[in-house]
Amino acid sequence: MRHLLLLLVFSILMPFRGFAQTEPVRADADSLYDKSLEDLMDIKITTASREEQSLSQATSVASVITRAEIANSGSQTIYDLLKRIPGFFPSQQATWSMLTSRGLPSDGNDHFLLLVDGHQQNSIVGQGYQQQDLIPVLDKVERIEIIRGPGSVLWGSSAVMGIINVITLENVNAPKVTYSYQDRTGLQYANLIAGIGDGETLKGFYSLSTFKSDGYTYKRNGESAVNFPWGSQQTDATFGPWPAINKQREGFEIYSKMKYKNDTQIIARILKTSFNYVWDEWNATNPDAKHELGNRRAYLDIKRFLNPAPDLNVEVNVYGDYNLQNRDPLAINNSGYNSPAQDQTNEEFAIGGEAIATTHPLTLNTLKFGVKAVRTTIGPNRDARLNPGTNTPIDNGTGTTTGTGTPFSYSVPYFGTEPGTDSSLAAYFEDSQKLGRSTVFAGARYDWNDFREQGGKLLPRAGFIHDFSKFLTGKYTYNTGYLRPSAVYSKTVGYIVDSNRGGAFPISRVGSSESVQSHDVQLSWTGERNYAALTFFFMDVRNFISFDANNTPQGYKSFGQARSQGVELEAKHSLSPVVSITENVSYAQGKISDSANQGALSDAGGRTLNYPKLMANLGTTLSFTERQVLNLNAMYWTDMRYIKGKDELQSGETTPSYGILNNRVYFDVNYGIRKFPFRSTELNAFVQNIFDNQEKIGMVVNNGTYRPPGRIIGARLSYQF
Repeated sequence: MRHLLLLLVFSILMPFRGFAQTEPVRADADSLYDKSLEDLMDIKITTASREEQSLSQATSVASVITRAEIANSGSQTIYDLLKRIPGFFPSQQATWSMLTSRGLPSDGNDHFLLLVDGHQQNSIVGQGYQQQDLIPVLDKVERIEIIRGPGSVLWGSSAVMGIINVITLENVNAPKVTYSYQDRTGLQYANLIAGIGDGETLKGFYSLSTFKSDGYTYKRNGESAVNFPWGSQQTDATFGPWPAINKQREGFEIYSKMKYKNDTQIIARILKTSFNYVWDEWNATNPDAKHELGNRRAYLDIKRFLNPAPDLNVEVNVYGDYNLQNRDPLAINNSGYNSPAQDQTNEEFAIGGEAIATTHPLTLNTLKFGVKAVRTTIGPNRDARLNPGTNTPIDNGTGTTTGTGTPFSYSVPYFGTEPGTDSSLAAYFEDSQKLGRSTVFAGARYDWNDFREQGGKLLPRAGFIHDFSKFLTGKYTYNTGYLRPSAVYSKTVGYIVDSNRGGAFPISRVGSSESVQSHDVQLSWTGERNYAALTFFFMDVRNFISFDANNTPQGYKSFGQARSQGVELEAKHSLSPVVSITENVSYAQGKISDSANQGALSDAGGRTLNYPKLMANLGTTLSFTERQVLNLNAMYWTDMRYIKGKDELQSGETTPSYGILNNRVYFDVNYGIRKFPFRSTELNAFVQNIFDNQEKIGMVVNNGTYRPPGRIIGARLSYQF
């Protein structure tokens, strides 16, 4: 909390005049009252083909969340926003929040590529972007571009189930300070954002943020927020209640983006986040101990935009990226748990470069080609099992049991990530040709690696887009994606100690990529006040990778082939300058072939768990005046298969026993008022899950269920200087 107060004091005392224009401007967040829906639909996105395209002409199935929609929704996190995107279902693992999409689960968010201004946030050591997942401060965001489905031809590894590209502001005209707080979880943040330069030769901004969250527990009838099939969380006196979900200690972010003469862009980011690692905190005798899963990240990204010939545009990008992940529990006593504490550090330092050229060799033809090289040093890593009484490393032995089989009697090395040097090289191209009302495109990528997976990967894509009329567009796209196994998946060494299964076992790991092919057929309608897109999709995943905690040996495995198919509808209507309506519906069915080898991802018939087959959102925005806006959104989902928790089992039922969850409804409301009580002030008051729905939800990977936090009430106050 002291960091929050210091930032607010700093924002008031900071002399801004030397850094930005000082003329007063109205609030940053435009509403639908200020910008027509037709204008919103004409927004250009860059993520699909790495060049500006409209939604209807994008070479992938895409959605955009505008700055106005972010402000009007009252959302505090990216996860709050993604709930309203068709096909995306924000879910929960026992340790952290996760995403699922189009009927398929994922472990550690590694199947989604997270970008901030095009810079990749995913770790090649860990599992995706984990600790960066919340990014709670949205004040610096201009829009969020979302690719539904794979996109690895232009973006490389991890773009398997989707791409989330957070695009920040180009410039800030006047400094602004914001404070936001919500109850139930205690999520709060403070942010200062201010402009840099004169707005012409040099323009950009810097953003300073600090944030924290107390997390939440389920408080009705003394129950815990989670319920595993292998242990009761309500009545088990040995283990006690499950720790708070999504607790985040004080963290901070420093972010700056500058553009000089429109040909040089510099981005810098420093980030510290820290989550409680609940597996270590569970049953800790010292509740104030530090059970941390922390992340420290810093990078510098420089882009040059060149025009060496009249018909040749070149973008050159170089960057350095440092990432440090810690699992660092201290002063704990897990005398009732089945493995000792762990002290673990994974470190990676990457230097990369990429060059992309665009030219037009033929009439109405666009050819794009690029090369990329990244060299990452992994380590030094530290992995040690700790004596729970002394917090000192346990002596490593030969991998055999040395005691009576009771907890902590094994003298074996704990599992950890092997250090090394990872080199990745890629070359890709995409060619598109305009033929009357149609556009035909094709592209391919070759990606090579020498550490996580020795060898290369060839990825193609193709499709066509046809304008039936001024308003109606048809599209077919064939896209591919792949997940090159992270170092955790492919280079983990050592043993998992598990007295419940009778000993110590070498951890399982994988050595080949996961790949996906996606077929999308879309019809979109863009009118003066209406936009609608109907999409049919089919996804085929080979070598589907996840963690298996239910069979021996435990670890990372390939579960064979996974398939998903379904339909998505996304629509927006502007009924008048005052009223707009949004809605979306998605239906998806996923299936995994190797259901016998695990139980956390699919049932006995291979049907995927913990993802609702049917989801829908209905929202409306009412702009009463330029100063007031009311946003309401209802989310509904049904038909989610899951594994029952121990306390749900009926007489005679054994684990795993599968159930179905139906008819969940969540209703959110946000009221925003600008220039109140002062001209430069903006206030948003919001209520999430207004009917306090705390019915259980299937939990990804760990099995069992978790409960949402229930009704959340909060407010965000901004002052613009």
